[in-house]
Amino acid sequence: MKTERLKAVARAIETETLPDGTPLAFDMTCLLARASRRSGSSEMNASTAYCAGCIAGFAALMFGRPQDRAYLDAQRRVNIVAVDLIAQHALGLSDDEASELFYGTQSGIDIASITASDAAQTLRRASDTGNVRHAAACVLQAAPSPQEGA
Repeated sequence: MKTERLKAVARAIETETLPDGTPLAFDMTCLLARASRRSGSSEMNASTAYCAGCIAGFAALMFGRPQDRAYLDAQRRVNIVAVDLIAQHALGLSDDEASELFYGTQSGIDIASITASDAAQTLRRASDTGNVRHAAACVLQAAPSPQEGA
C-alpha cells in the first residue's frame, strides 16, 4: 500500500482539485465523467476534460503512468477495468483492498452514500492502519441497533 499516495488522493478529493489545479468533483457513483466542450451538451467527446470522478478515478488521473493517461484520454467511453487497474496499481492495493475501496464489497456499503469527507477519511485510515474499510461503514457498524436503544 502506497501510503503517501493514499493521503494525496484524500487531499485532492477533499478540495475537489487535482494537484495540477484542475477541478474535479467527487462522485463515488461516477468512475470518471467528461464535460463536453459544448456548453449544456451531454455528448461525450474523447477530447474533453474530466469533470467528476470517484476514488479510483482520482487515483488513476493523479498517479497513472503517462501511457495510462493517454489510453484513458483516447477512449470514447471510460473503460472501467482500465481505470480500476491503473488506480489499484498506482495505490499499491491488493485485489480485496481495491474492491473494498472502490466498491465497498466487503463492508456492503452503498457507494452512492459515500461523501468526499467519508472517502478522504477512509483513505487516511487505510494509510495509517493498512486496513481498507469505508468510514461510513464503520459509523454504521458502531451505531446501536434500534433494539439496543430501547
